[in-house]
Amino acid sequence: MSYCPHPAHPVGCFCRKPMPGLGVALCERHRLDRRALCVVGDMASDGAFAAALGARYFDAASFFALHGPRAGPG
Repeated sequence: MSYCPHPAHPVGCFCRKPMPGLGVALCERHRLDRRALCVVGDMASDGAFAAALGARYFDAASFFALHGPRAGPG
């Protein structure tokens, strides 16, 4: 799990969507290829986050309708 320890407001950090800060940090820490990642979400900021990160984006309702709730590893 990763998170920024600062309070919710005021917003002033690259951790907040749609900025890719936490995503970039996780990619670097775990040596992930951002082009191979997919982000599943339900908000416009989720899609913007994926685009800023360089990952593919899928709408949650469509993704889970096709793949079920346990899609992916685990």
